[in-house]
Amino acid sequence: MSTKEKLRKRFLSMPSDFTFDEMQQLLAGYGYVRGEKVTHLVLV
Repeated sequence: MSTKEKLRKRFLSMPSDFTFDEMQQLLAGYGYVRGEKVTHLVLV
């Protein structure tokens, strides 16, 4: 199981200790890019 899948499974279990860094890693696996002032989804 990849890290992306592990994070997805952990997120779906709705843990109370899911961190912002984990969320960024999870979203990055789906193409999310966090900008300096504006966050947006970059479709590739």
